[in-house]
Amino acid sequence: MTRRRLVRPGLGLHISEGEKFTLYLRRLRMVSKHNLSPPRVWMLPSRMRPVLELLESTVGSVDDVVRHNTLFPLVSRFMPAEDFERVLGHFLDGPQHGLQSKLGMAGPRSGWARHRLLRCPECLKEDIGSCGRPFWRRDHLLPGILFCGKHGQPLHQACELCMDYVMNPMRTLHAGRHCGCGVQPVPEALGLSGTLEAAEIELAQITSSLLEPQYLPNLNHENVAAAIARGAAQKGLVQNERFRWSATEKFFSGHRLLPLIRRTGISIERSLSFRDILKGHQLLRHPVEAILLLKVLHDGWSEASESLNKGTEPPFAGVKTANVSSSGLGLSEYLTRYKKENFEANFKRYAQQYVDLRKEFPDHSHTELMGLLPSHANKYLTEESLAAAGIDVPNVKKNGRRIQKLDKEVAAFIRKRARHLLDTAYPKRISQWALMSGFRRPRLFNDARLAPLLVRARESIDECDESEEQFKQRKEVITSSRRKPR
Repeated sequence: MTRRRLVRPGLGLHISEGEKFTLYLRRLRMVSKHNLSPPRVWMLPSRMRPVLELLESTVGSVDDVVRHNTLFPLVSRFMPAEDFERVLGHFLDGPQHGLQSKLGMAGPRSGWARHRLLRCPECLKEDIGSCGRPFWRRDHLLPGILFCGKHGQPLHQACELCMDYVMNPMRTLHAGRHCGCGVQPVPEALGLSGTLEAAEIELAQITSSLLEPQYLPNLNHENVAAAIARGAAQKGLVQNERFRWSATEKFFSGHRLLPLIRRTGISIERSLSFRDILKGHQLLRHPVEAILLLKVLHDGWSEASESLNKGTEPPFAGVKTANVSSSGLGLSEYLTRYKKENFEANFKRYAQQYVDLRKEFPDHSHTELMGLLPSHANKYLTEESLAAAGIDVPNVKKNGRRIQKLDKEVAAFIRKRARHLLDTAYPKRISQWALMSGFRRPRLFNDARLAPLLVRARESIDECDESEEQFKQRKEVITSSRRKPR
């Protein structure tokens, strides 16, 4: 297929320093009839090389854009070079799979960092592009950041419809555009104590600084892992390569930044993964998580920076050489032997916890009960091993409790969603599609076998679904309330 030749594609609309490239393409639509913006995603689209080459006169070279108009200079510091090559190859050339885990955006605790189109009200006045409109600054678009590092202000968001990049492209043309709803601070940034607010602002300032290659140029994933291990050893959380859980629990449970640690998805638990992180054997790939843990373990960023500058000096020679246990066995062989030698004792301990949770939460499924146990328990407890030991394992398929719980959950979501759509003056008819949008299974009612069993949910749909007449009446009220008096 031949690519259509575009005449004057940029029309003199140059990209600004620090502007997110993919959202610059959306701003370009204000002066050009050609739509070069990715249709589905703005955070990490694919096949951008042809677009970059086409717009070279207004955005610069590929290397210039990667360095000044993406988040790559930051995220590349927290992953191995071969993983970053895959991420960059996805952006420039063809799609790559499994990138979310490489970016620290996968897993059961990854929901804390969402992709949201956020902006700082003060930056909107300063970040004016050549079209006369404010641009989307990349510093504000890192998932998990709540404040502007420059002004110390909470980042703001528009209404749900205005932030819908796919369904409402014309409302995301520039950072100052919205439907008239105004912009409000993100809820997570409100009501914070002075200590937590200062910590959040410092996180934003550090991430902004790390976008510049000249700031801490030696910071890479190996140095980060070594600095975390060095800090854990200094705090007494790890001694002689031995993970001390009691000291770790005491240190984190009383820390002044514990709410921030919990918000960022760092799981303080007696598990192999957390142990390996503190030993420097495993990487925290999300920049916010890694920076926060460095700050906590070193009592501040300046001390953490000094530790980072030490590199991977002994006894922390780097993550690649750390996969050998003190017994001389490889890590996998050592873990296999440990599990075999301690299986009976660990099974008995976790099985008793399982029984206690079963009594406390009789409606929970096996998967939900296992989620309440330490992750290490998954190596010992299975439905088969528990049943063989004579322990009652819930069978949600037979008793129907899972469907009852799902029915209750969907009904509550629909009613809450309906109230939200009414409060935000949703401009379209509140249909079943609108009510289910945002639920983890939005097409639930398309399942012919499951839909008839969701009685409460169907009643909620019937109650909240607007008729055409109701929609017309609501639209008239919205129009009259927005009409300015003469």
